[in-house]
Amino acid sequence: DRVQVDAEGFVHHCGRVDDLEMIGGITVSPLEIEAVLGSHDAVAEVGIAAVPDSRGASRLRAFVITAPGYSWSAELEAELILFARAHLASYKVPRSVLFVSELPRTQTGKLRRHVLRSGWPLLPGPAGPGPASG
Repeated sequence: DRVQVDAEGFVHHCGRVDDLEMIGGITVSPLEIEAVLGSHDAVAEVGIAAVPDSRGASRLRAFVITAPGYSWSAELEAELILFARAHLASYKVPRSVLFVSELPRTQTGKLRRHVLRSGWPLLPGPAGPGPASG
């Protein structure tokens, strides 16, 4: 596990070392990004992982299960990215959003981030396939 100690001496969990993402030479904890996007009304669940873009560079992608009453759309993807941009440092903002009907989890409920990184397929959900941008 990776932790940080703040100026007041409080210890903050930053995630497991094997869950940390390397983006442009900077180590990023997906937990902070998931907390920010998870606070958006349209998001029921979210997982963040680094996936390769068309040039092979690692880019953050948000895998989102929408909350009831919200539909998968390019407009919602743009809204979530703008929301993240307003609350996070630029290097922590996901470059794309993939809408999914479920997230891969262990039997104990932990997110299987390595599955997201490995090109985990989009599962059709109630509104049909979401945008696969990247």
